[in-house]
Amino acid sequence: MTDSETIDWTEPLPLFVYGTLRPGLGNYAIYCADVAASADASVAARLVEMPDGYPAIVLDLTVPTVRTVGSLLTFADTAAAFARIDVLEGFRPGGDAPLGVAEHHYRRIVVEAARADGAAVRCWTYALPASEAEAGRRVPSGDWIAHGGRTI
Repeated sequence: MTDSETIDWTEPLPLFVYGTLRPGLGNYAIYCADVAASADASVAARLVEMPDGYPAIVLDLTVPTVRTVGSLLTFADTAAAFARIDVLEGFRPGGDAPLGVAEHHYRRIVVEAARADGAAVRCWTYALPASEAEAGRRVPSGDWIAHGGRTI
């Protein structure tokens, strides 16, 4: 990840979602009403269930076979979508101080996702630093829906 002063937080990349923002789950209906397109995808990351029951991912680029499945969402208005979703995730662009909404300190970062058709797509996602995710329990399937995790 690059220095926060060089990141364009408004870059209109798709968003990789893996938990309650996935299509069909509760936060999708609340926060993603303006999705223009959705595609199945995965990222090289370890999915964990945090003690409060919410999902988080930790990037695991050293073990590319460890994957988290989810969806790539493209929004009609990316800036407006992130204005809403950043609040949900407790993330403040350009700063480390959480907004106080989320218990954890998710970071919005750029990663590479693999679509179901094999195409690589540069996208945003929310992830936790490994040190914060240690309290979580690994979801071996890498799939929040198959795991039966919290839906909102």
